[in-house]
Amino acid sequence: KNNLEVEDLPQGVWTKNKDGSIYENGCSEICLDLDSLPFPNYDKNTVYVRNNDNSISNLDRGGYCKYLDYVYYTMFSQGCPNSCSYCCNYALKQLDKRYAVNRKHSVSYIINEIKETSKYYTFYNVFFMDDSFILRDNNAFDEFVERYPKEIGLPFIVLGFIPKLTKQKHVDKLVEAGMIRGRVGVQTGSEKMLEIYNRKQSKNEIIKVSEFFAKHKGKIVPTGYDIILDGYNETVEDIIETAALISKIKRPLIINLAALKSYPGTKIADYMNNYVPGISCVEVNNTVINSIIGLQSIIS
Repeated sequence: KNNLEVEDLPQGVWTKNKDGSIYENGCSEICLDLDSLPFPNYDKNTVYVRNNDNSISNLDRGGYCKYLDYVYYTMFSQGCPNSCSYCCNYALKQLDKRYAVNRKHSVSYIINEIKETSKYYTFYNVFFMDDSFILRDNNAFDEFVERYPKEIGLPFIVLGFIPKLTKQKHVDKLVEAGMIRGRVGVQTGSEKMLEIYNRKQSKNEIIKVSEFFAKHKGKIVPTGYDIILDGYNETVEDIIETAALISKIKRPLIINLAALKSYPGTKIADYMNNYVPGISCVEVNNTVINSIIGLQSIIS
């Protein structure tokens, strides 16, 4: 449009050449200093939504409540120490090894972000969607649990509990600071499937973490534990091993089921080749053995 040559495009911006071929322009530069980024924009004057009737309107305070259900979703950090074969983090690390670095905002940034966002829409919970919460940085963790209840004071949810990094003191301090629910990645109880998924964790670590959360029964929503079903080369015996592990996890709990999917660039895609999984990761195969896993949430 502005007669730019493709060579003038910023790195990471791809386009079509005049002959219809694709001009590949690599990946944009990874941001290592997350605090250099502006806050997410929720100003109704500059944010729009397409309605069901295809009309376009500003996304105002009422609209945010409709779409986001009184919850503010954010990420304290980016990156994950794991390299699970099914995860996008594996693929990202193949593009740039610096994606393995756990990049995080400062506590001041995340608190100010939440305060700024509250000017534009109403929310009663904060949901931290990190792959790996800030458990590895003792200074940042201690600052967060000290300041958050004083300066924000809203109940919050933490998605990224990695079993081998989680200690009792982490759960205790987060609950005291206002955490109402945690979520833990388990994926499988089968040693064979753990190797296929390249997950470096033990069953004892899972059980130990569940004890940390069970200590706060009645104070928090039952902890969620993620399980992958319909795995590549997964047998009934593997699923039984998973059921056995779940039976040892301290109650109360919620089991979050997902079907394995093969995304381009992931290691699991190399394993699966012609294996064709289901359409959606939320649609596990309707088998008796899969149903037994799902029922574990209500079996005491």
